[in-house]
Amino acid sequence: MDTITHGIVGALAGRAFFAGQDMPAGSAEYARPRSESAPAARAAITACTLGAMFPDIDIFAGPIARNPLAIIEWHRNITHSLLMLPVWALLLAAVSLPLARWVGWKPPSFAMLTGIYAFGLSSNVFLDVVTNFGTMIWSPLSYSRVAWDWLFILDLGFSGMAVLPQFAAWCYREPAKFTWRAVIVWVALTGGAFAAYAASNTAGFGFPAWVVGAASALMGAVLFLPAVRGMGFRWRRASWCRAGMVARRQV
Repeated sequence: MDTITHGIVGALAGRAFFAGQDMPAGSAEYARPRSESAPAARAAITACTLGAMFPDIDIFAGPIARNPLAIIEWHRNITHSLLMLPVWALLLAAVSLPLARWVGWKPPSFAMLTGIYAFGLSSNVFLDVVTNFGTMIWSPLSYSRVAWDWLFILDLGFSGMAVLPQFAAWCYREPAKFTWRAVIVWVALTGGAFAAYAASNTAGFGFPAWVVGAASALMGAVLFLPAVRGMGFRWRRASWCRAGMVARRQV
């Protein structure tokens, strides 16, 4: 899976499971001007996002070592290892805990932060295993690649399913700004779907044009229908993102 999608999924998981109890904006009467996040939410979401992206740091090994075959020999190796995962989680937590305090963010406890990083790291490993390129999850004991071949390495539909609930939660955080936020998100995502259609056809792997319309309609329904009677404004951000995690599991 590509690094950007790993980060999107990490952010989704961070908001769904580790951001604490946020306070939704309220009812259709707009009891609060905006939803309120838990104190440690920012640090937790950032940690899960970075943890999900960290294993792909090995893509820099090739240019540093000037090895043109590094993407084959080293990518998805030691940084993607399940055996090394606890080590990476502990190191990342040890580095980021004082850094969070330095920038003025309230961090979770060291144990909690380690667990968040471990979750993010494991999401990267899992999403790479389900592609056809394979992942050396047992390195350095074994360098054989485990590959389940369930998803493409670059899967725009999967990425869209991970990013949509996060955008929807953002739209409903401030009722007064909902309309323009939702319109901008809908137009941008529809444009992204059309761009994917054009790129796929150019590459010779096209799909029917009606798929773009169907995707746009589905995204519009997710963004706008919960606004009926103010329902979406009463949902917590975690609820939006947990729904996104459930939807991804059905793929």
